[in-house]
Amino acid sequence: MKIIEKFAINNPCYKNNIPFKNSKPIGMIVHSVGVSQPDPLVFVKNHSVVTSQVVPHGFMGEDGTMYQLLRFNQKGWHGGSGIKGSVNDTHIGIETTEPKGIKYNSTGTAFSITDETAVKSFVSNMFKQTVELAAYLCKMFDWDPLDDGILLSHNEAGKRKIASGHVDPDHIWDRYGFTMDKFRQEVYNILNPKTTGKMYGVMKQVIALSDEGKAKQYAQQMQKEDPDSYWFVMEK
Repeated sequence: MKIIEKFAINNPCYKNNIPFKNSKPIGMIVHSVGVSQPDPLVFVKNHSVVTSQVVPHGFMGEDGTMYQLLRFNQKGWHGGSGIKGSVNDTHIGIETTEPKGIKYNSTGTAFSITDETAVKSFVSNMFKQTVELAAYLCKMFDWDPLDDGILLSHNEAGKRKIASGHVDPDHIWDRYGFTMDKFRQEVYNILNPKTTGKMYGVMKQVIALSDEGKAKQYAQQMQKEDPDSYWFVMEK
């Protein structure tokens, strides 16, 4: 995952430069663009004009490149609102692109797949890269990914009445087993890697002494001088 700044300097939201409700974001909303267009730069261009009334903080491509349109300390226009408020005031919004193998019907919610293998591969890569971005932001803002309301999909935010009633990206991700619960857990796993329980040592110095007592005394002295090291005596 990498971030490339492509600030939407002509977008009214960028120009307004309004900070988040509590001066910093409290979480991240995952969106999906809703059209079969895998190239994030297409959306970057469309949202960087003065007439645009929508802009997320960034667009994520399958290769892990996230093009950043807004600074992470300013609110965006990406989630709409509900009767309990708006994620625009509180959450960073990230749009994930969608592969060419998805064909939406006229209602814009139901879709068909023309190439199941290619779409699954795209969604899998997108999920992985977005997990890495979320872990990066969690570390930046000291978020716990498993805390309630920190990492949400647009679909989940809508159900909480803090965003418009969209179904993304769950409508695609769920099809291949990439749920938001799995998303949050994988972000947590990146931030809290498990150890194997094994310990490995590196011998940085070998001292040959003919007297066992002197050897033990030397090892104890070196251990005292460097508590993080481990010195021991072995018979040659």
